[in-house]
Parts: sequence; C-alpha cells; structure tokens
Amino acid sequence: MVETSKEEASGLRVLIVDDDDDFLEGLQTLLEIDGHTVRACPDASSTIEVASTFLPQLAILDLGLPDADGFDLARHLRESLTRADTMLVAMSGFGGPEVIQRAQDAGFDHHLLKPVSLDSIRQIISAFAQNVPAKPWRPSC
Repeated sequence: MVETSKEEASGLRVLIVDDDDDFLEGLQTLLEIDGHTVRACPDASSTIEVASTFLPQLAILDLGLPDADGFDLARHLRESLTRADTMLVAMSGFGGPEVIQRAQDAGFDHHLLKPVSLDSIRQIISAFAQNVPAKPWRPSC
C-alpha cells in the first residue's frame, strides 16, 4: 500500500506563472504528479483571466514577465481574488533586500530565488495544506 502525504490527498489548486515554457511545463507536471490541480500561464494577462475562475489556493509568480511587472500582478490578485487565504509566492533571479522588500510590500507570502527547487515549493505547499500558522514574512531559498 502506498501512503500519500496530506498535500497529495488534499490536492491544492495551484497557479504557476512564468514566461519560461520549459520551466512552466515541468513544474506543472511535477505538481500534478503530487496530486494538485495546476493551471499554468505564460504572462500576466492570461493569469488575470485564469485566476478569476480557477481561484487558486497557491499562486507562484515570476517577477519578470513579458507583459507586466510581477509585483503589480500580485497586487492585482490580492485585490481581485475572492479567496483571502490565497498564498502568493514570488520567484526571481534576484534576491537582494530591495527585491525582497518589494515582494513583501506587493503582498507575497514567500520569495524563492531561482533556480527554484521542487523541495522548496513542496515545503511551502505542505505548510499551507496543514494550515500552519503564518510566521513572520521571510524569503525562502
């Protein structure tokens, strides 16, 4: 008998936004294998459309998108989503104090530095799925 983890059993709705098609497809596949329902978007405009009906529990957003700033997209999602508990995770190739502060100010719950590891994402998902009380905001590596 194969045991499943809590996040696999609960199957979160995860939205991934990145303009790197290979990364997007790969992460989508891996999270679906873990039992999550995943929508993937290559840009901000499609993200806004998808998010309004998909209502993600977790959104992983690249900060450098071709058609918008990831910080602005996070603000828009915070204002427009009916789910107040949606967790927003920023992904960026930059992790300096200014970027991290801007991510926090934009409404992100976590910041992951690229290249992003699947283990980092799984840890965030696991904490969210288990309703772990929020800790003070801090970037994740």
